[in-house]
Amino acid sequence: MNTTTTPRGHHLVTEAYWYSILGYDVSNRRLLAQFDGNGGISKYSVAGEWQLMTEREWFTAWSVNGRRLPAKHRKTVRVLGRAMEIDFHSEQELDGVAVTAEQYCDDTNNALYLRFRFANHGSQPARLLLRQGMQWEMKSYMAAMVAKQGSYTEAPMQDRWHNGNTGWEAVLGDAYRVHLAASHSPNRIEQDGYRMVLDYPDEVAPGQEVVMTIAVSGGMEPLSLDALYAGADAAWDAAERYRQWLGSFHASQHETLDALVAACLNVSHSMYKESGDTFAAFYAGVNYQSPSRTYFRDGYWTVLPLLPFKPEWVRNEIVTLAQGIGDDGSCPSAVIYNVLRERYEQFWPDHYDSPSFFIMMLHDYLAWTHDAALLQESVGGRTIAELMELCMSKMDNLIDDELQLMVKPDNRRDWCDNVVRQGAVAYTAMLHLRARFCYGEIRRYAGQWDEATQAAWNGKTDALTRALRERLWDDEVGYRNYDNVDGEGALEPNVSVEQALAPAFDLGEVSDQQHVLDRIAARLETRNNPDQPHGDWGVMTVFPQYTHIQHLVEKSSYPFRYHNGSDWPYWSGVLAMAKLRLRRDDWEYPLTRWFTYGLERQWLTPVEYFDPVYGKGSDLQGWSGMPAAAVLMGGLGLMPPLNGEIAPTAPLWGDTTVTGIRYRGGSYTYRSAGGQVTFEQE
Repeated sequence: MNTTTTPRGHHLVTEAYWYSILGYDVSNRRLLAQFDGNGGISKYSVAGEWQLMTEREWFTAWSVNGRRLPAKHRKTVRVLGRAMEIDFHSEQELDGVAVTAEQYCDDTNNALYLRFRFANHGSQPARLLLRQGMQWEMKSYMAAMVAKQGSYTEAPMQDRWHNGNTGWEAVLGDAYRVHLAASHSPNRIEQDGYRMVLDYPDEVAPGQEVVMTIAVSGGMEPLSLDALYAGADAAWDAAERYRQWLGSFHASQHETLDALVAACLNVSHSMYKESGDTFAAFYAGVNYQSPSRTYFRDGYWTVLPLLPFKPEWVRNEIVTLAQGIGDDGSCPSAVIYNVLRERYEQFWPDHYDSPSFFIMMLHDYLAWTHDAALLQESVGGRTIAELMELCMSKMDNLIDDELQLMVKPDNRRDWCDNVVRQGAVAYTAMLHLRARFCYGEIRRYAGQWDEATQAAWNGKTDALTRALRERLWDDEVGYRNYDNVDGEGALEPNVSVEQALAPAFDLGEVSDQQHVLDRIAARLETRNNPDQPHGDWGVMTVFPQYTHIQHLVEKSSYPFRYHNGSDWPYWSGVLAMAKLRLRRDDWEYPLTRWFTYGLERQWLTPVEYFDPVYGKGSDLQGWSGMPAAAVLMGGLGLMPPLNGEIAPTAPLWGDTTVTGIRYRGGSYTYRSAGGQVTFEQE
C-alpha cells in the first residue's frame, strides 16, 4: 500500500507504514528544525548561530510489553503549523495500549518538545519502554568560531545530570550549551562523546495514560532546565493557537485551497526571525540561516501574504533591508546580520532587481497601513524616503536615452543568477516599471507631488512600457526573455514565466496581458505542452530551455533544472495572481498543481523549486508562501491602492471567509457568500 498525503481541512494528513520517515520542517523566531514522523528530530539549528544536531542521527524506538508493531501496520500523521501529530493505531495489536506522539515548538522560544502518550484501554497493566538516541553536532560550531576569531581550540565536553537524571546540562564550547529535560528518569544512559542513548521505562495501568515528554534547547542561550520542565503544556497551547490562526482563511467549497493557504501562510510566518539585538526580518528558507540574512527579492514575495496580518513584521523587514542600501542606491542580493560580530554586511552587492523590490515593498506596506512615519525613520544616517530616492535613481540611471529602455549590465545579478543576461531583460525591466508606479504613488501620498506631476511621471513610465514592447514583443512568445544589446547581440526568444509580471501588475495593454497568459498556459503549463517529455507536473519557468549555453552556469546548465525550467511555487503564484486578477477560468492549475505534486511525494511544506528530473530544492522556503498572496490579492481583491480604498471582490471558487485582516489601524473580516461581499470591522 502506498504512502498517501491528502488535505483534510487546513491540515495535511499522511497514511504510511508505522516506521516510515516523514520529514516536516518547523520554524519559529529563534530556531529551525525538522521532525521525522516517528517522534524524533532530524534537524535542529538556532537562527544566526549553528546546527546543533547531526542530521538524521536521532532515533526513536518504543515497545509495549516488549512487543512492537508488525511490518504492515500503518500510522496516521497530521501536520499543520509548528506541530506534528502521530497516531500509531496500536490498540488492537499491543494489548489495548493506544500510542500517539506529538512533536512541536511554540512561536518564540528556542526549545523543541517531544511527547509520547500511552493510553491503556485494555484490562491488564502494560510495560512501556521509550528509547531516544541523538548526536550533538560540532562541525558547524567549529566553523562559526573560525569565522568569528580565525581559529578553534577544542575543549572536552563538560556535562552534569540533575533531578534524578531527568535534566542534563552540557557545555560543548565557550559559547555552546545544550539542555535536555524529561518527565521521566532514564534507567539506562549510554554516552560516547557527543552521542547519547536514553531508555525511559514505565508501566501504565488499565484505564490510565502515561505521558513521556522530552524537551531540548541549545546554542548560545538555551532555555534553562526549569523553563524546559515547565514549558511543555504552554508550548503546545501556543502551537494550537497558531494552528487556529492558520485557519483564518476558509473556502467552504475548496478543501485543497484551505490547506494550501494554511501551508503558505505558515511558511511565510515561519521565516520571520529575531537574532542578536537588532536583526528582525525574514529569512529566505531553512538553508539560508547562518549568518542571519534577508533578501530583497525573496523578502518581497515572502511578506506579501502576511501584509494583511503582520504589518509590523513587514515594517521590520523594510528597516532591515535599508541597512544594505549603498550611497548610490545599489542594493545587494541580501543583507547579513553577523550575530557573532554584531554588524550588518552586504551579501553579493549590486543586484538589479533589489532596488525595485525595496520600493515595491515600501509601497505595499504603506498601502495597507498608511504608516507615514516610516518614511522619516532614519537608517544609517538617511531616512527611508531618502533611501527610496536613491533606489529609484539607481534604476532610472540605467535607462538608455536612445533606446528608451532600462539596459541591464552584463552579469547574472538578479533572481535568475545562473543565467547571464544583458540589455533589454523583460524581468528586470518589468520590475522597474512597477517600481516607478509605486514610487509615484508614494510621492503623491507623502504630499510631495500634485496630480499633474504624477501624471507626467506616469507618462514617462508608459513610454518605457511601450519601448519595452517594441523591443521584445513577439506574438509567438509574448515578451522575449532578453535581447543582448551590446557585444554578441544574443536574443533569447523562449517563453518565460517572468513575463507574468505584466498581467500581475497591470503593465501594458490588457489585450497584451491576456496574450501573455495564453502563451504561458500553452507552453509552460506542462499539462498543455506535449513537447516536454515528463507529463503533468506544474509550471516551467521557461520553455524551450535557454539557447545560449555561454550564458549558463551551475545548476541551470541542465534542461529543466533550477532557472532552466523547474517549477518555482512563487512564480506559479505570480502567474495565478495574474489570472485571478483578470478573472480567467484557468486560474486553478498554476495555483494548486505545485502543491498537489508535492503532496503526491510527501513534501509536507512548500519547497523552493522542483522538477521531475533532479528533484526538489529546500523545504519550507519563504517565498513559496506567495501563492497565498495570489489567493488574497488576486482572488479576493485584497490589494489596496495607496491613494484610495480597498475594494474586495468575490472569488471565482465560491464562498470564502477571512478573519483578522489588519487594514489601516482596524481589524476586519472579509466574507463572500453567494457572490455578495462584505468587509466589516471586527
